[in-house]
Amino acid sequence: MQPSGRIWLTLATLAALTLPASAQDSSAKDSEAELDAAPRISQAELKKLLEENRVLVIDVRDSNEYEQGHIPGAVSMPVQTIEQNAAALQMVGQPIVTYCS
Repeated sequence: MQPSGRIWLTLATLAALTLPASAQDSSAKDSEAELDAAPRISQAELKKLLEENRVLVIDVRDSNEYEQGHIPGAVSMPVQTIEQNAAALQMVGQPIVTYCS
């Protein structure tokens, strides 16, 4: 399966999941702005990072979509489970790339 042309690199988004509730009072509009500002990388950049084993790739689609095809080496972690896995993801020690299509 070929990923879309641009892929999100979402370290800041994952870190934000473990902030105290008082720090998470931003509106949906603020969240959208954060996603729009999230760094993106090209397919070529992702391929290079994967070849060098310098990135963790997470497929945030549901498990059925993952089973139908995914980026080789990607880990399935449906978006609904990201928050419960946030602490473990912060300990990965390398950039994390998420994708959904």
